[in-house]
Amino acid sequence: MKLFPFFGFEYVLCMLLWIRTGECMIEHMPLPGGLQECFSRYSERTSITETVGESIASFCVGQYTWSAAREHGLPGFNISRQAYTWVQGLVTRSSLGRSKRQAVRLRIRKEYRRMSDLERATFHRAVNMLKADTTVAPNMYDALAAIHQGIMTTAAHGGPNFLGFHRVYLLMFENALRQKIPSVTVPYWDSTLDQPMFNPTRSVIFTNSFLGNPFGMVRTGPFAGWTTLSGPLIRNSGQSGQLFSSAQIARILSNVRVAQITEPNAHLNTSLEFLHNQVHIWIDGQMGSLETASHDPIFWMHHAYVDYVWELFRRNQRRFGIDPTTDYPAFVNNSMHMAAFPMGLANFRNIDGMSEVFTSSIYTYETSPSCSQRMPDCGSPYLRCVRRGFRPLCVSLGPVGEAEGGGADDALETQRLLRRRAALLRKRNALSRKIRRIRAAMLTDPRGSAFDESKIIINNAFLKKQRVPAELPNSRLPIPQNVQNTTNSIPPLDQSVSTCPALPVTQGYQNTFNMNGHSNIRQWVYVPVKIVYQRPPTFSSYSSFPIVDGEAEAEDIYSSAANPSMRNFLQMGKPASYSRCVDQESGAGRVYVTSKGLNYMGTYKEYAVVDHRLAISIATAYVAVKSPQFGASEVFLSAYDSCGRVCQPYCKLASQPDFQRCTGAFRVTSTMPRLYGANYGDAVTHLWQFKRGDYCPMMQDNNIYIQFHCSYRDTWPFGATGSGSPVSLGDRGGGGQGTHAGHPAGMAEVAPEVELEAPEVPAFPTAGTSGVSHVIPSGVQGNHHFFQVQHILYSLTFMTCYFVLQFRPHIYFLCSSRCHVGNGCVVSSGCQMCQEGKKFPCVGSCDSYATCQHGKLVPSMCSSNLWFDPAQGQCVLGHCFNNQKQWWHTGSGWK
Repeated sequence: MKLFPFFGFEYVLCMLLWIRTGECMIEHMPLPGGLQECFSRYSERTSITETVGESIASFCVGQYTWSAAREHGLPGFNISRQAYTWVQGLVTRSSLGRSKRQAVRLRIRKEYRRMSDLERATFHRAVNMLKADTTVAPNMYDALAAIHQGIMTTAAHGGPNFLGFHRVYLLMFENALRQKIPSVTVPYWDSTLDQPMFNPTRSVIFTNSFLGNPFGMVRTGPFAGWTTLSGPLIRNSGQSGQLFSSAQIARILSNVRVAQITEPNAHLNTSLEFLHNQVHIWIDGQMGSLETASHDPIFWMHHAYVDYVWELFRRNQRRFGIDPTTDYPAFVNNSMHMAAFPMGLANFRNIDGMSEVFTSSIYTYETSPSCSQRMPDCGSPYLRCVRRGFRPLCVSLGPVGEAEGGGADDALETQRLLRRRAALLRKRNALSRKIRRIRAAMLTDPRGSAFDESKIIINNAFLKKQRVPAELPNSRLPIPQNVQNTTNSIPPLDQSVSTCPALPVTQGYQNTFNMNGHSNIRQWVYVPVKIVYQRPPTFSSYSSFPIVDGEAEAEDIYSSAANPSMRNFLQMGKPASYSRCVDQESGAGRVYVTSKGLNYMGTYKEYAVVDHRLAISIATAYVAVKSPQFGASEVFLSAYDSCGRVCQPYCKLASQPDFQRCTGAFRVTSTMPRLYGANYGDAVTHLWQFKRGDYCPMMQDNNIYIQFHCSYRDTWPFGATGSGSPVSLGDRGGGGQGTHAGHPAGMAEVAPEVELEAPEVPAFPTAGTSGVSHVIPSGVQGNHHFFQVQHILYSLTFMTCYFVLQFRPHIYFLCSSRCHVGNGCVVSSGCQMCQEGKKFPCVGSCDSYATCQHGKLVPSMCSSNLWFDPAQGQCVLGHCFNNQKQWWHTGSGWK
């Protein structure tokens, strides 16, 4: 019998069994506690209008995968004892001590494009020599790369040790290179030099002389044809994520404490680790998963730039009188990130990564390229100096041979300006036609009223504001390959509109098919996924205009502005998106669907093509998961568009006729009926009913278990509302009560937002309360009477404001001393200008607080098992009973 018969007794029997019992081979499961806790924690630290949802989803799933792999004992990439010993001996604490005593010449790490052609070729040759040396199995490069997995990923990510671990790890790699060629140093890749390009995938770094092709299997450049521990070397660059920007680096360097730029305390806009993850996602392929990221040589250059930024940060600390060697955060969310914990590399402790010896005795960094009006030379034939606004900056060239690397960029920029000019002309002409019609109607008024046409006032100021670009950029002439900026003229860089490259919809996505350290497509099966896609509100014009009285109107027929009835049904928000996002020239877009193993190590990604013209479009994708023939597969599915805006999953839950909101996590078993295909072809023929002859295939909706709704609401789709309040999920997906971080519930329908929310009055903790004990934080014991009085005042304030909000909303200003800072946090100090870095407790909560950043209060939340101590201004150990809103919590009682 065929695997997926469409007719036959067995199939009918299985379908009847499914209808009767609700059993099938795919079943919904709640999100694991650790993953739900991470989603809740990060969505409460920011809002969906501030942070790209896909970056949070990727970060949380990655963190959970590392911890789950250790708990389940999942196999990783093999490394022999000999290889492990060799790697650990590449650098030791004792060798760093000798380096400090000896007067040695510092190694100089340069930006990748600032290296001479000889230096760059020598670096490439040393990397390939490591790859070819099999005296350490499987080879020296792979032995080094295999360290970045398993428990090491937990020790190296999600906390302040991220910086020190990768500093030591990078030095190990550099020492290994110098065993082959003693003069080699690791260059750093400053991606802020590529970020301003119209299409960064056309940067010179993705050419034969640098890193090779950015899409698919790497077949060009110095690493062409590489086979890694996770299969062929693969990249899918520029399809999601984003590169570092100069604004992000400036925000990071505006802080002076390590806790302000590292997890778990940093704001996501200043978290160096969180922002560095988005560059991993932008490169994708092996770089897209941190357990395989080091398999691509670009990993080392990316982390060298992170280390460079950290060194700039440390220089600022010294200027402010802060000792960088001791500024290790006291509070972390994982014991493996504590200062004295073993780093896992040689005999280092985490605090050793903060030592000055690295950059004072071993290596230093050459300053990243910059230019000015007077000195427009970036010091490299592969960089050009351009002007962005009033600020000159260095930008990468494109492929060698294109004029200033801008051949493709200039053509696309010219097209963009042409479209912009045509749109402005249409609007101006349409406004003129409307004015003419108004004039005609008034002059032919049937009531015969007197009318003086000369008194019509036309708002010419509006027409003048709609300025049409009169000139397009001149074609730039080719220049000799190694001659750059021979005059003081700096060409302008027009980036008034945020854009990103429009990827061809026919370009495939290359997966590694790696699972638990082994790459083989036979380990995977394909599940059909349905996409219901709502057009983004920014896509409104496709040059298809209605004709009225023989003249074209300004509004596109597809535009929501021209269709009020449609606009009323489509809720429009402004969730954050990657900074460079534009629709395809053809009107087609992409929605990516990703599967991440929860009980296996493996990732698979595919995309569906959607129509940006239509208000709602439907598409289908086929995503692979672990085959259940190797045991039940637990997997998490997520979807996001090319701008990083995440979609809401809906599943066919038991005994429910329609799709219901769900978590996106499910279990795949061999129970009939099977809703997957052993390969892509089987999945297609299982989803679509075919007959011989002239017959139109029909989709069998019963064979789709999960679908995603991609809308543009300002609410988190993974376990939290738009304001950061997590919600629960029953099997039916609706109506649950609010839960808190750490609860393994999923999600429910989001409650409607209200403009003013009545505050809850916190329960007053009294001594001897049954079943609940309390503790005063260390350092403030003996002051409990002060806290009792303070708590009574808070309670009276809450009750007063509650009355005002309920019965006298017109005098709400009486409660204006309280400040709503977002994510459900309200502070009692008001919204006036605050002191930089100062922290304020959120009223009625024990683990939430607000931090003053750049004069604005930003909501934050302590990690699990921590609560915020206002006296110390930081999170301390303890537990928080959020359901009772108690002010001080767990311990041995009031003193």
